[in-house]
Amino acid sequence: LYLQGTELLERPVKPNAERALALFQQAVVRDANFARAYEGIARSHLHLIRSLQPAEAEMLAAERAARQALTLDPDSASALSSLSYISFRRGRWLDMESQSQASLGLGAADALVHVNRAAILQRSGKLNGALQELRKAYELAPSNAYVIAWLALNHAARGFDAEARKYVQLALDLGMSPNEEGV
Repeated sequence: LYLQGTELLERPVKPNAERALALFQQAVVRDANFARAYEGIARSHLHLIRSLQPAEAEMLAAERAARQALTLDPDSASALSSLSYISFRRGRWLDMESQSQASLGLGAADALVHVNRAAILQRSGKLNGALQELRKAYELAPSNAYVIAWLALNHAARGFDAEARKYVQLALDLGMSPNEEGV
């Protein structure tokens, strides 16, 4: 169940995020101490938040799941990364920065930790810093459509349209929906 949910989130269109959430929730029913399933629940809610106007219910659900993952595994880089994004969305800058730095320290080999950091940097106007994080994420997960879609956004925001188009096409080839607003 966990692996199926993780695979679905590599193509984070809304239906995939909803299905992944259900799979992670089933995994928790089977094993209430499965920290990575709680991490998946948090990531699924964050993808749903990104594809909608952020509903407070989704934010709370993501935060609960991330905190449960940290209770079960205090070294969960993914859970800390999720909390950093939630803190960013809520304007809690100091919490966001400490959680983001801790997640990077624990999850240097986790592409999604780098993408979350890039999302925060990019939405804060720090495009070059975001690009550095996205390049790390791409090295770690070169076939992840979500990582590639963020690379497209970054290149477009910096005015590199040809590069942006290249990454858009690659993300589409990997299953990202052309109408998806989840990035």
